[in-house]
Amino acid sequence: MRRDVKQMWTELHEKTKVTIEQMPIEQALTLLEEKWLEPILKGIAMLPINMLFAFIGKLKWLGEKYKNTFSTIGEKIESTEKAVSTYVGSLTAGSYDLEGLTELKAILGGLK
Repeated sequence: MRRDVKQMWTELHEKTKVTIEQMPIEQALTLLEEKWLEPILKGIAMLPINMLFAFIGKLKWLGEKYKNTFSTIGEKIESTEKAVSTYVGSLTAGSYDLEGLTELKAILGGLK
């Protein structure tokens, strides 16, 4: 099978070569332009557009990454500390455990 594919490839190459050699020069130049120049020029023309889309994508990613500001995170931490402090205050335990819970509540800012 590999030999058949190789033979077919060689035949196609020879036919292509003969066809191009027998072609008028204007037609050959047009063919070369369509085959090589147009895709290269289109690719070059798309470079700035592709760069802008990549830049916009990175900006969106950064916006999502830093959506939560330090103040927002601080507020969430504070509200969580208050909630935990409230839950700790509602717990019942032995005197030794209550001392630990009181200390935890003080650390969280529940005792003023």
